[in-house]
Amino acid sequence: MHHKVNLLVKHPADASFPSDHASGDSALSFTELMYDKSIGSIMMVLTLLLLFARIYVGVHYPLDVIAGFIIGFISSKILRGLEGILSPVEGYIIKIWHKIFA
Repeated sequence: MHHKVNLLVKHPADASFPSDHASGDSALSFTELMYDKSIGSIMMVLTLLLLFARIYVGVHYPLDVIAGFIIGFISSKILRGLEGILSPVEGYIIKIWHKIFA
């Protein structure tokens, strides 16, 4: 917000730490990697390209995307640990969905 840089794309002048894009994309990639190695690997490569691009165009510093990547990894591990607790709730929500839209 305070440094003068030549941005390649428009970006709002707000806090960039940690990168929301890095957090979300890496969480999805790490989660998919646990269930399907081939698709997860492709997603991880695309995530790493996105993280590099965010730095390259000047909307994030390297530490922003590294922190987001770590947060995504931790989030994925936490959700994996809660899988047994969340699965019955997910099943119940899906049953309600099918009753409403069947």
